[in-house]
Amino acid sequence: MKTIGERLKSARLAKGLTIDELQQLTKIQKKYLVALEQNDFEAMPGTFYVRSFIRQYAKAVGIDGEQLVNLLDGKEVVEELPPVETINSSRVAMHQKQHQTKYDFKKWRQRLPMIILTIASVTIVATVAYLTLREDPNQKMITKPNEVSIESEFTEENAPDESKTESKEEVAEEKPTHAEKPKPAKKKGMSIHFDGEEGQQVEMSLKKVTNPLTFEFDAKEGRCWLGIQVDGAFVYEKTLELGEKDQIELPDKVEEATLVIGAADKVQIQVNNKKLDVNPNQTPIQTRNVHLTISYN
Repeated sequence: MKTIGERLKSARLAKGLTIDELQQLTKIQKKYLVALEQNDFEAMPGTFYVRSFIRQYAKAVGIDGEQLVNLLDGKEVVEELPPVETINSSRVAMHQKQHQTKYDFKKWRQRLPMIILTIASVTIVATVAYLTLREDPNQKMITKPNEVSIESEFTEENAPDESKTESKEEVAEEKPTHAEKPKPAKKKGMSIHFDGEEGQQVEMSLKKVTNPLTFEFDAKEGRCWLGIQVDGAFVYEKTLELGEKDQIELPDKVEEATLVIGAADKVQIQVNNKKLDVNPNQTPIQTRNVHLTISYN
């Protein structure tokens, strides 16, 4: 006849369970399970635990624990032990249980946000209703249209002040309109006129001259000779070298003067800051006797 430990171990192996898996099922320490299979009952923490561990072990592997306890007590075992279930039945049951637990947790987790949202909505509605009733318990939640009073926005206080408006209009009418004074016409400056030429003789006129009359000479192109006659006498005469400049101011209110130029193409002349072109027709005659008729502002 097989011993208690042999029966337990055979049933465990028939179930296809390891000692570690059996420890998870029974919550009995591994060393005590091994001791049971080896019939080392003295390794148990007490006599009570021997019977309890045998029953738990037997239940986990699908055999009758009471028969094993009777065998421990020396009683005869008349009935044979019931056949053991198939090897994988226990594992399948254990995996199904674990899967069901995971499914239930996942299902609960999916519903959790909806539950929280529902609770929050109910709380908000209840709070708003409570605050509304607390402010005025007798106030109606809905007011009929005929119970609403509409005040006129146009009152005496905000009505436009006609007297002020009229006074502003009167002030505007009383303001005299001043016509803008015409701006004085700008006086035109001096004008230079080329009146004609014949040989070396040139006639020119200067009009609206501002006194005094000043001549400026610039020998940009080369050496030249210059002279100015007033009343038949030279008031200026000079030979300018290349690049040399000079100027002269005529006597007060001179009405006629003669400008004598040698090598007219070598010099540039300005009268009161205006260019004096003594050869506008570009004739080859370089000596010029320019008679100037002068009128002042």
